[in-house]
Amino acid sequence: MNKVFVFLVLLILPIIVKGQENELESLKAELDSIYLDEVENIPHLKPKVLHAEPLYIDLIRDLGARKGEREWNLGFGVHDNTNFDRYEALVEYEWAIIDRLGLEIEFPFSFYVDRENENAEVIPESRLEGLQLAAQ
Repeated sequence: MNKVFVFLVLLILPIIVKGQENELESLKAELDSIYLDEVENIPHLKPKVLHAEPLYIDLIRDLGARKGEREWNLGFGVHDNTNFDRYEALVEYEWAIIDRLGLEIEFPFSFYVDRENENAEVIPESRLEGLQLAAQ
């Protein structure tokens, strides 16, 4: 009796789990459709096309940017050298001044830290690397 019960459970369980996965995928697709409809189809605004942003290319604003959209970005990096470490940081502000035109201003910084407290003359000074402006 126990073997028959275990056999039936093992036979039916994958069917039940698969049915629940299909329901979850269906719910996700429905929620995605609702979100896309709310964002892309606003009657008094120009159409907005949602798309994936390239992995290695930073778009200033997405390709369907609407006037007034804005975004702050922060970036950090560390370079390990023999005598000192270099910490890089950037602060970036992006905004769409009109529909489909995005502007960006970026401030990249470098900070140098002596690892052994002996090479103060050798390491570069921390500084603002520049000011970057871009339009898309």
